[in-house]
Amino acid sequence: MALVQCHPGYPPARPLGQRIPRSCPRRLPGAQRMTIAVGVLSRNGVVIAADTEETYGDFKLDNQKILGSVHISRVAGDAHRMCLLAGSGLGPYIDAFAQSLDTVVAKDGRLQGGDPHPALSQALERFYARHVIPFSQYQTAERPSFEVILAYSSQGRQSLFESHMNTLLDRSKPRYSAIGIGSTVARLCLQRLLANGRVMSLREAVIAAAFAVLQAKETIPGCGKGTDIRVLYGRDAMASVVPPVQEALDAALRRYIGGLEPLVFGAIAGTWSTTRVEPAVTRLRDELNEILEPEWLPAPTPSAQGLQSPTVKPDRKAPRRGRKSRKPSQA
Repeated sequence: MALVQCHPGYPPARPLGQRIPRSCPRRLPGAQRMTIAVGVLSRNGVVIAADTEETYGDFKLDNQKILGSVHISRVAGDAHRMCLLAGSGLGPYIDAFAQSLDTVVAKDGRLQGGDPHPALSQALERFYARHVIPFSQYQTAERPSFEVILAYSSQGRQSLFESHMNTLLDRSKPRYSAIGIGSTVARLCLQRLLANGRVMSLREAVIAAAFAVLQAKETIPGCGKGTDIRVLYGRDAMASVVPPVQEALDAALRRYIGGLEPLVFGAIAGTWSTTRVEPAVTRLRDELNEILEPEWLPAPTPSAQGLQSPTVKPDRKAPRRGRKSRKPSQA
């Protein structure tokens, strides 16, 4: 039991030998992306969606969180490579990892038609060893941490990955991924939509990703503002959903959550007749067809089309300095 010095009229003193802790200075809060980001692997492409809210302390800003890296090859036999990245955590670290990944996508020879997982996983491990692990002894609030979703496409084959600390997981089997503070809600939504190993079309995957992000924004603090959706599809093609289309898609999905879903449940439970549900389903389906037309994406072009190899000019020998030899004159 510690000895304590007490005096009448004064509050109890601290135990003898106990030192008063010093106040430790703390850095200003960095850009935290307490976000929701999802990825859905479809039959002929991969979709990445994220909210646009980024937090600086008590401030909330609108920022695009999906970063892209494109390597267009002009060498015969070398395939084009495209990568999309969305991250959650410390914003500057996510941007720095995206920059390092851009170099890997452009120069790593293992990505030329092979499995992208070894090269991308090694890039993540290298970045963690250099920039994250040296700060592991810091306090929890001071330690840098982040997680990312990666979508990769080359030669018409798309892949989906998710990071957990310095480990990169292949999410091609469940065909969906979610990170961030709203990942639990998004995973539950995508798990129901992709039950029994269902494989979606690219248009379905866009709607499912928008639905999962919207559910997280509506229920989880720290997720909000707009939604950014990017798509890798076909043979080396990339596209994004423009903001007006995305806002109309969110409005239609809100009507589904607040109006159509209770009607479907009432019809299943026997409260309402199914004749009341069918017109509502038809109206919402027609509205989605107007927002995302069946041919809403441009037709992907083959990687070799539209790209010409640079013309290689023959090297010219530099003229020798000094005395030039004259040709003998003809008689």
